[in-house]
Amino acid sequence: MSLNQRRLLYIIFIAIFFVITPIILFYAAGYNFNINNGAVERTGILIIKTDPKSALVDLGETKKFNWLYDFFYKGKVLSTPLKLRNLLPDKYELTITKDGYFDYHKQIELLPGHTVVLDDILLLKKSEPQIVISDNILQSKISPTKNKLALVTDKNLVIVDLNTTKKITIPLDEPYLSEKKFDIFWSENGKKIILTTDNLPVYNIDSLKKELDLKEYLPNEPEVVHWNADGDNVIFVLKNNILWQMNIMQKNATVISLPLSVGANIKDLSIKNNIFYVLEELSDSVYLNAYNNISHELMQKIFLPYSHDYQFVNINSNMIYLQDSKFNLIYIIDPLSIVPIREILNNTRDFSVTDNSIIYWNDFEIWSYNFNDKNKQLLIRISDKIDQVLSNENYIIYNTAKGIKSFEREDYYYYNMTDILNWEGTEKFLLNSDTDLIYFISWLDKKRALYALGIK
Repeated sequence: MSLNQRRLLYIIFIAIFFVITPIILFYAAGYNFNINNGAVERTGILIIKTDPKSALVDLGETKKFNWLYDFFYKGKVLSTPLKLRNLLPDKYELTITKDGYFDYHKQIELLPGHTVVLDDILLLKKSEPQIVISDNILQSKISPTKNKLALVTDKNLVIVDLNTTKKITIPLDEPYLSEKKFDIFWSENGKKIILTTDNLPVYNIDSLKKELDLKEYLPNEPEVVHWNADGDNVIFVLKNNILWQMNIMQKNATVISLPLSVGANIKDLSIKNNIFYVLEELSDSVYLNAYNNISHELMQKIFLPYSHDYQFVNINSNMIYLQDSKFNLIYIIDPLSIVPIREILNNTRDFSVTDNSIIYWNDFEIWSYNFNDKNKQLLIRISDKIDQVLSNENYIIYNTAKGIKSFEREDYYYYNMTDILNWEGTEKFLLNSDTDLIYFISWLDKKRALYALGIK
């Protein structure tokens, strides 16, 4: 090769270097030239983390990377945790899979120069329901501490630890019949239970024994029963507009005189933070009154729209919640505030409260209400009648006549929907505090049994 040829080749290599290097740097810096419209656009970043890890990620058939990154990533198996750079701006049909877990589907839209972060994806585990109690269940109630479930069968009171599925059994004095209606009332600390059966027995969960029958100390069958929120030795009972205070340790009952309006009737009551909250009904008016638990002085009187169907619900929360079952309304009340009625939720059959929001629902819709911005948002509308709704940090879980389903809590782009259990006849389902087990009651032959279903 002559000297001139070598010089020419040298010049060509230099020219290629100065042409190729800027192009490589251009694409490596996160830019892309769109041939279709002749425009320069920024690429984006996608970050995915899942629980559990090592889940496979598929972004669909859409072209994903500019030509430089496509050279490195083409054919590479993508698994979590994952950080993808230089993704082309587009909509992606994201699918995440892992053996033993339900597939996760979501459509995401990546805008030029933006980063999409999906760092808290919980993959729901596939599992079969396990029988926890096979005896015929007549009634159930979760404890205020949310870690125990009380169930009444034909012959026993059964307490289930929701985190371990371990259970203890307390024999009942006499068999209970399914046609008899009764309720279960937990003390606030989760150590004692009242059954509103004929004798109003009080059971001690720690000693596994019945302490006494309230009927021996009260003149009539009560209309309303409430534990004192500050302990498990005092019970408040309402009957014929008379409020009784029952001391279990001293085994005596006394009448509490509240300064009610003349001719008023007590419809319902709640006790929290040493305050009696009383629904007082007159001939054409309803009031929510707050009385000091010690002096019984009136602290606040709140006028309510007239209705016969008010009752206290979710009494373990900080706010006061009143349900008007006739008009399907929920009143959120801060009773000692200057403006006590904070919000009214319409068309509401039931609800649950989390730290900063409320999930509420009717027969075919699930809504959320945010305490901070007072925003109401429709989360989902379905054609099957909704029975009950639960929520954890990742998912809204609900059941219908066809089984248990879930959708993602986040409203980022599109929800991930999952059929957790296609099983008819599920009811009274709940999550344990670790949110890894769903408990529900369903048929076992001709009996109603308790099942547990692992989702983590």
